[in-house]
Amino acid sequence: MSLAQSTPGVGAARALTVEESQALLEPWLGAGLDLSAIDIPRLIVVQLTDPVDADVEQLQRNLQAINGASLDTHAAWREQLNVMAGTVVISGLLILGLIGVATVLAIVFATRGAMASNREIVDVLHFIGASNKFIAGAFQGRFLSIGLQGGILGALLAILFFLVIGTAANSVLPSEATAQVGVLFGDFLLGWTGLVFILAVVPVIAVLTAVTSRTTVRRYLSEAS
Repeated sequence: MSLAQSTPGVGAARALTVEESQALLEPWLGAGLDLSAIDIPRLIVVQLTDPVDADVEQLQRNLQAINGASLDTHAAWREQLNVMAGTVVISGLLILGLIGVATVLAIVFATRGAMASNREIVDVLHFIGASNKFIAGAFQGRFLSIGLQGGILGALLAILFFLVIGTAANSVLPSEATAQVGVLFGDFLLGWTGLVFILAVVPVIAVLTAVTSRTTVRRYLSEAS
């Protein structure tokens, strides 16, 4: 313990008692067991004044001179969490990109299908002097309305999903488990920031639907003429 206290950057070091070490094993082995026959390692909790200035490598080198002593830090666990978080973020971005591509393709096929089924009406509009810009604007307005309706419905379902999941997690899981899940994966609570982001998706979907349909109609009319 004195070796840890003499290391630069270490604020305090305290050796756990035998009872405290045994209490750490209760979540794994269960309570009420006689652990006196087990050779439980003595643990020393080291608190750093500043993780940046702490010379952890020097402490590790000094501990090598003590038989059976080892240093366990949060570095490996933190690195694994960082890798997992990066993987989740990249996977989420890829899924979001696939959803965007699928949405655009669905709008393109729906627009071309609507153009094909209303070919006679488009010919009549051309006959009375309507321009391609006017026809594309009519389709754009129609798909803008559809995009708004779909975006609002999706936003309401997303808000309802988070409300149900948050209520279920708080009522089913104990408070300790809920706290641990919150540390690892965050809380299933939207808050005002999450609500604003969900509602901001609605106009994005509407604009994407309108622009895609207009571009598809203009290209379809150019190919048909």
